[in-house]
Amino acid sequence: MDYKCEYNTFLSQWVPETDQKPNTEKTLFHCSECDKSFSQTGDLKRHRSVHTGERLFPCSQCDKTFSRPGHLRTHHQSHTGEKLFDCIKCKKKFYNSTLLKRHQKSHTGERPFSCSQCGKSFPFTGDLKNHKMVHIEEKSFPCSLCNTSFSLPNSLKRHQTFHTGYKPFSCSQCDRTFSQSGNMKKHQKTP
Repeated sequence: MDYKCEYNTFLSQWVPETDQKPNTEKTLFHCSECDKSFSQTGDLKRHRSVHTGERLFPCSQCDKTFSRPGHLRTHHQSHTGEKLFDCIKCKKKFYNSTLLKRHQKSHTGERPFSCSQCGKSFPFTGDLKNHKMVHIEEKSFPCSLCNTSFSLPNSLKRHQTFHTGYKPFSCSQCDRTFSQSGNMKKHQKTP
């Protein structure tokens, strides 16, 4: 049964037949693209951007776009240089708690998520999911400037910086610029 919520203007699968705020019953809103279900319509709406690729929140300082306003707010900290989250083991600072938690796994070496095809392991499920794309034969993101295709849209975007020469990452110690933040970080670690 399709249901159109009076608060949101999208269709979802809806069970049972009550719309209560807050949700006092186990009302489930089902994604029509995958098997995920949500108890709040807003959660389903945010989730759908995974399938649609919608990124409605652009950064005013660079060309990045985001699917959620919270992700944009976190990203803005990368432009201000403000790092509020400290690692208690090594005192390294981070823009947000997610990056700090990610970093903290580097101290433990914990990598509980393994690829069933090649055995490579990862600290986060998202890392494993991205890695699995390398095993997919279909590369549905072609570069419009050369004959190279990619299995991930981010890989295509990173590749295109080689054609454009766009280098948004600047070393704070010298005048060098980089197309990828990882290359800048490697540069900064070298004596």
